Amino acid sequence: MAFFRKFEANQSGEIITFYENLLIENKKMPIIRLRLGSGFHSMTGDPYDSHDIDAIDRRGKYNGKDSAKSRKIARGSGDDLRLMPLGFIQLITDEYYDEYFKEKHEEKLKRIEQAEKSKKIAETQKQEEIKKANENRIKVEAEAIEMAKIKAEEALQPKMVEISILKKAKWVDAVVVGQNGKMLKFKPFISGFEEKVFEISYSAGMPLDTVIQVMCMSPNGKMLQFQGSPKVKG
Repeated sequence: MAFFRKFEANQSGEIITFYENLLIENKKMPIIRLRLGSGFHSMTGDPYDSHDIDAIDRRGKYNGKDSAKSRKIARGSGDDLRLMPLGFIQLITDEYYDEYFKEKHEEKLKRIEQAEKSKKIAETQKQEEIKKANENRIKVEAEAIEMAKIKAEEALQPKMVEISILKKAKWVDAVVVGQNGKMLKFKPFISGFEEKVFEISYSAGMPLDTVIQVMCMSPNGKMLQFQGSPKVKG
């Protein structure tokens, strides 16, 4: 208490009150100071020429030189948020505990238990949300892949067209039905001509039932004219 009365800071009063309460408690049941480490003198005072302080930076200063390190004061958390100098324990009997501490201690244990339950529930909910989000993502990705596959398959399917759109040359779908020497035989997917067989120069040949595209035009809307080389649709 003498230290904090001499080197006053903005919360010195609270720390002094803490020590004064220790003196009161010590008269009820004995209080013991436990320490570990090198202690005040080697850590706070002895490395410096003076223990006096006239200014505070990261360390206590006196005449512009380091004078003392700060004493660390622990803090609680939550409902127990307070200044808490370290190292003090109180020896008490079972009867004294039951009368003065049991109810408060059990309430604290219940709060801790409830907090742990709430934390566990929150973590479980979070994991469920993550799991559900992952499942939804996988489902969406699978659906997208399936849709892309369907669209790709649909794109490969031959499409029927009307002769009226062929006043200018366009690619039209057809299916290979055979080979005649250097000529590829095919049926075009053009309304009114889908069962007629046409030939176009393509000596390499293609397997039967291959869906191809050929360049076609019909200036008069009656006859079909094929030109160029066919290509596999895809």
